[in-house]
Amino acid sequence: MRRPWLPILPAVALAVVGLHQVYAVHAYGLSPWKGGGFGMFSSTDAGPARRLRVSLLRGGSSVQVDVPARLDRVAERARALPTHENLEALGHEMTRALPRSAGVYRALRVEFWRIRFDDALDPTWSLASAVEVAPTGGER
Repeated sequence: MRRPWLPILPAVALAVVGLHQVYAVHAYGLSPWKGGGFGMFSSTDAGPARRLRVSLLRGGSSVQVDVPARLDRVAERARALPTHENLEALGHEMTRALPRSAGVYRALRVEFWRIRFDDALDPTWSLASAVEVAPTGGER
């Protein structure tokens, strides 16, 4: 039985993966370095060029807090694919992970920042998206 399409199957699979990755970069903010594409060869939009900032909101002020090491996987997922759902998931995990010493706060804000370069290659950090998550178990 002859299958003339068999030799082109790997090329078609590679094209499908590449096109899906390009779509995810533009539609969902996926880092071009992730998802099986070839963006790492043409982009600096990864690792140090992406930041998460987590803050406790108290009245009119905010206090920045560090993401604990045990949440590194959740944070890395939110940094690589900063969808509303992934940022919110990090926020919920943070509300559970914060020690009692964090005190009372009305919400936790998770921000995703990315660096952009102008024509003179001067870097500027810009807020790309943010979510606010209420503390678990009501007012904290």
